[in-house]
Amino acid sequence: MNHFIEVLRNKMEVCIKGTGSQIVVIQTGMGCSFYDWMPIAEKLALHYKVILFHRPGYGKSELGDEPRTTLQAAKELRELLHVLTIRQPIILVGHSYGGLCAQQFAMLHSEQLKAVVLVDSTSMDLHRLDDLDLPVSDQTDSDEVWLQKYIAYSNMDQHTLYTELQPVLLTQYSHLTSDKQKQYITFSTSPSLYKATASELSNWKICVKNIKQLDITLKIPVIIIGRDPNYSMRQMVRDGMPYEEAIKLEKVWQELIQEQQTISQNSRYILAQNASHGIESDRPDLIIHAIHSLEASSIHDLKNNEHSKTK
Repeated sequence: MNHFIEVLRNKMEVCIKGTGSQIVVIQTGMGCSFYDWMPIAEKLALHYKVILFHRPGYGKSELGDEPRTTLQAAKELRELLHVLTIRQPIILVGHSYGGLCAQQFAMLHSEQLKAVVLVDSTSMDLHRLDDLDLPVSDQTDSDEVWLQKYIAYSNMDQHTLYTELQPVLLTQYSHLTSDKQKQYITFSTSPSLYKATASELSNWKICVKNIKQLDITLKIPVIIIGRDPNYSMRQMVRDGMPYEEAIKLEKVWQELIQEQQTISQNSRYILAQNASHGIESDRPDLIIHAIHSLEASSIHDLKNNEHSKTK
């Protein structure tokens, strides 16, 4: 069951699964629901306590008046942990824009983290994609195009949004049960969602400048899971992107993912073979295994420390 918790004066929709001593918190991507992560959360819940939440404006979480920035997201996550009386270090998982939010939180509150798992995360240098010459893609897939779309959707009521998005949504979720289809459609036809995403998108470039200015190198473990470049390019081409543009975009994206290893002194990279940007859907097993590996390495380190003390 979902809970509604007051976080910084606004109601936040939270889902908690499992009762394990180690806590895993999941930050979803821009415009994405925690419903996408339920299969992973349910498997992790056999060993961990898993906390999923909708950022303000998402799902049934109240939007509030604050600009949607990664700093605001970090404040909200810290307050959520406080309200839930979580004092032990957590494993923080962040996908896409949620990964950028996770990086912001880690730079400010690393003492509250056991580890971070970045899943095809937005880079602090994502602006390098803007410098690419992608004339066809930029007509339909640039930040400016998406921002105008989000703003337009945010000014519609739910009924108009449903009429506008119904054909795409029904096709996208046709493989789901009717109850789950309804859940996703309700989530995707909320004007507040698009108010939130418009604010996130319009603020992210300022956010990355602020994060970089912190100039902090983490010491906690950071796992970077990156998508499969060949698989991703094939998908982009199937969706209508010219092959030459897909090559250019993917080359820079892969560079940005690899460079995220410099975020921490203790980082490692995992290639998600046969996965595109939605690794949580394409290769959930990899994310689960990465989280389990953090526990295994902790036990190994503990044994090594104990062995050193006996010498």
